[in-house]
Amino acid sequence: ISVMMNRGKHTFSNSINHYFTCCDHLTRLRDQMRTNLITVYYEDLVTYPKENLVRVCNFLDVEPHNEYLQVGKGILLEKPDCDRHKVEWTSEWKRIVEENLVKYDFLRGYHFES
Repeated sequence: ISVMMNRGKHTFSNSINHYFTCCDHLTRLRDQMRTNLITVYYEDLVTYPKENLVRVCNFLDVEPHNEYLQVGKGILLEKPDCDRHKVEWTSEWKRIVEENLVKYDFLRGYHFES
């Protein structure tokens, strides 16, 4: 949401609507698919790149070669970035986001302060 506001110069209202519309689309798509999906959290990927790349490779039934793991690790940031702190969030915006987060199982565990 903050990235949309910062980079795309969108309003909070536009960004929040777009973000949670995408979450709705993902939920519907996931429900319609007849195959399994893997959830990979950005923070986990950046913090534990090799382990998560191996997990994705195993899910895809692809051999996780060392060279691939090294290159993959090398293009990731060393720690998760926090674009959220580049926007001055009002208490109302925080409330709206918190209310919407609980609607999506793939966003469980996230809250504004995380």
